[in-house]
Amino acid sequence: MGVFYDYYRAANRQAAVEKPHYPRAVEKPMPGIPTFDAVEAKWIDPYVVLGQLIALVREIPFSPELVQTITVYPPPEGSPATIEEWEALPEDSPYKDGPGIEELKEDQMIYCWIAV
Repeated sequence: MGVFYDYYRAANRQAAVEKPHYPRAVEKPMPGIPTFDAVEAKWIDPYVVLGQLIALVREIPFSPELVQTITVYPPPEGSPATIEEWEALPEDSPYKDGPGIEELKEDQMIYCWIAV
């Protein structure tokens, strides 16, 4: 299978997380689902592969800190703090099964929708 990453622009965090369970890069928008200027990039994770691409383009050494993200969904303030809380989550919890939405910290409003 693989991990899917959709990179997209949103006006703000609230818009970025609207209806989080729907992919962002779609050919035919569905009624009632937000549409974004997006691209699907299977296996181009924001942590390593995107950082390697940026390092290549900028002609600088790769560093894991090159691309930094901020988790916006599921909300970090509700994440389980202990193993017991983690185990008590329902199986369909986005903390366990996704999707996840990360904001790239580069001076842009770019978000990454992640589905496993």
